[in-house]
Amino acid sequence: MNSSPDLMQGLLLYLILLASVCLREWAQAWVADRMGDSTPRMDGRTSLNPANHIDPLGTAIFPLIFIFLLGSQTPFGWGRHLYMNPDNFRNPTSGEIYARLAGPACNFLIALVAAIIGGLTFNSVPRLYELMFMFIGINTTLIIINLLPVPPLDGGYILKAVIKMSEEQFLNLARFCFFILLGLFLFPPTARVIQLGFAFFNGLFLRVMNIAAGAG
Repeated sequence: MNSSPDLMQGLLLYLILLASVCLREWAQAWVADRMGDSTPRMDGRTSLNPANHIDPLGTAIFPLIFIFLLGSQTPFGWGRHLYMNPDNFRNPTSGEIYARLAGPACNFLIALVAAIIGGLTFNSVPRLYELMFMFIGINTTLIIINLLPVPPLDGGYILKAVIKMSEEQFLNLARFCFFILLGLFLFPPTARVIQLGFAFFNGLFLRVMNIAAGAG
């Protein structure tokens, strides 16, 4: 049974993940709408209401298992599937690419703001600094994993748009997403690339935090 501090930290981790996932989903929907596809708006996805973005498995069950059963400090999750119609974009290829990139870009901005706040409060409010560090870890995880070129992740959609992959091919690959990801993390060369990605972003945000701490 979890002690009170562990329970509180787990709940904080989950709330941060929930907010980060919902904001990235909103960002993608908003950019898609601006690029000419009203499908997300008609589906209510341009709203900041978390209920419009929650997926029962990806935003609730999966992250809670990682946090409370596996003890993960950087849980991963996903929102409800965001439907887009590339034919509605003013430019079908670039429109979908920009819309899909909006998710990782949003997570980048969240982590960047957290790094600045964490640095400025490093000496004065250490508990807030720790909270911001949690924001950075979770959003870095969301950036790296979602940029992997595996359907149905954002990177998979970007790959689909770039190489003109058919919908049938995309869906066929999406069925094996878990096994493909497992292979990428277990195969030493690709695992090394993923580790370098984490090291790059963590190092970048840590550098920003240190600069902000000096300014504060």
